[in-house]
Amino acid sequence: MSNYVITTLKPEHFERLEALQRIVYPTLGAQELMRAEHFASQYAVFAAGQIVVLDGERVIGQGSGFFTDFDFAHPAHTFAEICDNFYFRTHDPAGAYYYGADISVHPDYRGRGLGKLIYAARKEVVRRCNRRGIVG
Repeated sequence: MSNYVITTLKPEHFERLEALQRIVYPTLGAQELMRAEHFASQYAVFAAGQIVVLDGERVIGQGSGFFTDFDFAHPAHTFAEICDNFYFRTHDPAGAYYYGADISVHPDYRGRGLGKLIYAARKEVVRRCNRRGIVG
């Protein structure tokens, strides 16, 4: 495996992550994809919960999410509602669970274990922040 870098979201990633969304999800409409403005909001709301994978300077993967007090007794929600239409302003800094909104890996890098690395980084956020677990 190459020397991939796992980091958290930074402003210099916003445009490259938008481009990655178009590559990873070519059949989705523009309104269904995260754009630079969404990544900017996620950065402002909870940068530590947004995972980015780099190969050199190339953005090749990402995992996004936020903390919430997920109600398992009443789990019905739409993705748009719980994720605030990708802006993640529903993030609750005291929330017990990390809600995993998206994991995406560039097609050229699939099958190399990057999804596992992203998920491990999410688990580390949960551990470091002493949360109960991950839901999605």
